[in-house]
Amino acid sequence: MLVAMAAGVTYLAWRLFFTLNTGALWLSFPVWAAELYGVVAAGLLFFAVWHPTRRPPPPALPGHSVDVLIVAGEEPLWMVRRAVLGALAVRYPHATWVLDASGRPETAQMARELGSLYMAVAGASRAEALNRVLEQSGAEFLAVFDADQVPAPEFLDRTLGYFADPKVAFVQTSQDFYNVDSYQHRFDAESRRTWHDQVLFFRVVQPGRDRWNAALFTGTCAVLRRSALEDVGRFAPEVVAEGLHTSLRLHARGWKSVYHDEVLAYGLAPVAAGPYHAQRLRRDRGAMQLLRRANPLTIPGLTLPQRLSYLAALSAPFEGFQRLVYYLTPPVYLFTGILPVREVDAAFLVRLGLAYGLLLLAYKLACRGHGMVLLNAHYSMVRFFTSIKSAAALLRSYRGREEFRPPVAADRPPWPVLLPVLFIFTTNDLGIYAGTLRFVLGVDPDPLAYGGNLLWASWHVWLAIWAVWFALKKVERRARCRVPVAVPVRYAGEEGDTGIGVLVDIHEEGAGLLVPQAPFEAKRVWMQFLWFDDRVGLDGEVVFQRETPNGLHVGLHLSRLNPATRDFLTSFVILFAQRKFVAEVSRPMDRLGAPDWRRERRRSPRRRWHLPVRVEMDDREVWGVTQDVSDRGALVLFPQPLAVGSTFRLAAWTSRVAHAATVVHSETIELPPYTLYRVGLSITPAPLGEPVRRAHPPRVHTRL
Repeated sequence: MLVAMAAGVTYLAWRLFFTLNTGALWLSFPVWAAELYGVVAAGLLFFAVWHPTRRPPPPALPGHSVDVLIVAGEEPLWMVRRAVLGALAVRYPHATWVLDASGRPETAQMARELGSLYMAVAGASRAEALNRVLEQSGAEFLAVFDADQVPAPEFLDRTLGYFADPKVAFVQTSQDFYNVDSYQHRFDAESRRTWHDQVLFFRVVQPGRDRWNAALFTGTCAVLRRSALEDVGRFAPEVVAEGLHTSLRLHARGWKSVYHDEVLAYGLAPVAAGPYHAQRLRRDRGAMQLLRRANPLTIPGLTLPQRLSYLAALSAPFEGFQRLVYYLTPPVYLFTGILPVREVDAAFLVRLGLAYGLLLLAYKLACRGHGMVLLNAHYSMVRFFTSIKSAAALLRSYRGREEFRPPVAADRPPWPVLLPVLFIFTTNDLGIYAGTLRFVLGVDPDPLAYGGNLLWASWHVWLAIWAVWFALKKVERRARCRVPVAVPVRYAGEEGDTGIGVLVDIHEEGAGLLVPQAPFEAKRVWMQFLWFDDRVGLDGEVVFQRETPNGLHVGLHLSRLNPATRDFLTSFVILFAQRKFVAEVSRPMDRLGAPDWRRERRRSPRRRWHLPVRVEMDDREVWGVTQDVSDRGALVLFPQPLAVGSTFRLAAWTSRVAHAATVVHSETIELPPYTLYRVGLSITPAPLGEPVRRAHPPRVHTRL
């Protein structure tokens, strides 16, 4: 990082004094300013991530009063219900409040049915709603969540201990999302690695800022001390980014912050381009409003590291102007022949490549496996105009509650947000044709300048095509996101089909069932959990069937669920399925700089198959589900521990042949109130036999 910054500063000085095209300062100086912004932003990032803090949580403080606040707006009722059920399941004694900005009667009824407190805050901004509940609540600590975030049962147990230090004002936790098919996600199903647009901030930047007592309160998934809020006038309502402003006030008053780098709440990321742009516009506009009201370089009470951290956070929207300069510079040259530098020669290209090569390498290493250069370029193309729009907040003050509705519904093609991208595509594409014509006709005989700008413009054209294609691809097709789960179930069809299958994914109204045989003739299926609670049965109508390499995927619409079973299913989704899936796919996608960079070495390749397997051990039958398999080994989840070194017989779901298996390692997975065991098995291959069908359908309960 130090070498890269030295190279970047040297390059900028050389550019300023020796390469500016003085005959076209209207072009050359904005390009140099854009490069200056990039080097400064890199320096602020390197400063933030120099030494991330990883804190072991202290024991929770017993006997304190806590209120868990769910801030709800226009979110679907099922989403708010998930958040409330998750809050009610938090183990530390507390009260749960629903702050409803929509004023819907059904939200009030749902809150009362579940046993939570309810407050209608229609017409209030988010900060005003939180301040209103402070007048009704006398709790010492407040845990704040958005309605699309579901807290884990141990949330307060893992965060309250930090408040033993009387100067700690708030504890911010990490965030993650279980809908990895969202607009801001990339997911590699084979390697179980994932990346999203906010992962660098939560995994590296926030832990780095924590070292300087400069972690930011993001407005959700955090616990705050009431007395600290009272000391700074409660939640800051002056800007739309009330969390950022509140943390700035607290730091300026000398209070401490803590960032607990553990995912203790699971949420939904924007599923399509429209909601993504609305979220980014709110965040960037709030940063601009705060920069107008409280400049972190001049506000009293902050330390120098805190000033730099807030400066980095508040200046991020200016990236939109930097990108616009970069996007328009190649077509300007290709149309007119005007360069932002005096000349493009070998010396210029060497210095340019060396400076930017070192900065990119330092960035990749500093990001600890979360820095994806191509994906960053993609999302910069997507949101550059949204960032520019947010800059208007610098010119006008915030006047109460501000709506940030998506510019287009999530289930429709997002053409309104793609117009700036299409403009960049058209400008650069036409520039390529114009520049080529000028070069062929000999109007512009400089091959290096022409070739460099041709490649630069082609890069922008490709980014724009990628952005448009991906935005049109990511259209919401389901009202509710199904959560991958992979647990064994016993099923029975009305046509007599019975057996053991795998519950692939689930939500409150639908499920995916993997069965071994095809065709599957039943129109209705009954399922019974083999893990945790076999008294629960689910009744589903078959809506589709799809062949897969390892079985038949049957899509089910769940019906005839009584209220108790429905609430159990919701709790199962939010307390088990979401957390299990996020834990399995949370490895960094970029291996350069990642802590697990070493390549896995196995004699046999593994396939990511979720298949039920039966263990015959001590005259009893235990069912597990494979996570990956080969002909010599498997990684299997079981609901009970298996001792390392133990040997038993293992059979696939339809096989009459049992293989010899030995436990080579075991790992406990705590997902309160559930516990699983991930077991590595060494398997002795054996020939497969014919599948076996049960003679009688299993007994399946339809309600608790």
